Amino acid sequence: MKYKILCAFAILSFAVASAHAQTPNAWTFSCGLPDEENNVVDNGRVLFTVGLLRCTTTGGGIAATAGKDSIVAYHREVSGTQVHVYGVFVQVFANGDVAGYAYEGAATMVNGQVKTAQLTYHINAGTGRMAGITGSGTCTMVYTPDGASTAACSGLYTLAAPAPMKK
Repeated sequence: MKYKILCAFAILSFAVASAHAQTPNAWTFSCGLPDEENNVVDNGRVLFTVGLLRCTTTGGGIAATAGKDSIVAYHREVSGTQVHVYGVFVQVFANGDVAGYAYEGAATMVNGQVKTAQLTYHINAGTGRMAGITGSGTCTMVYTPDGASTAACSGLYTLAAPAPMKK
């Protein structure tokens, strides 16, 4: 009986130790004006926007690797003062690794300008140490009158299991 309990405990311990824990992460990023932005306009109202911008990441390293720069491709659909925004966020880390995020959310417009946005994201791709990464979280964005933006993000990520060593 003691042997069965000991074996069960060993198996349970191994299963818990080999499970990949979700790691909390929080960071901010600041984005300048879009590098490129195109609007579909009807009777003087912007209905649809696609754009590309670059951002600088602060804090929130993944796998002990600091975030550095990001590229964001986005598109927004505008209906009155409500905006649906979605796109892709590619984060480049200090060591050159990359993580890709898909995001979407809602923003509000005041006097024709986006003021704030609430976003949800899913990490869906990575290279180097980020290969196989998964995760999700939220961001709150605030836009300045000139069109630049800052965001505070938080969420959880899980790194892929390391590949077994070859014999």
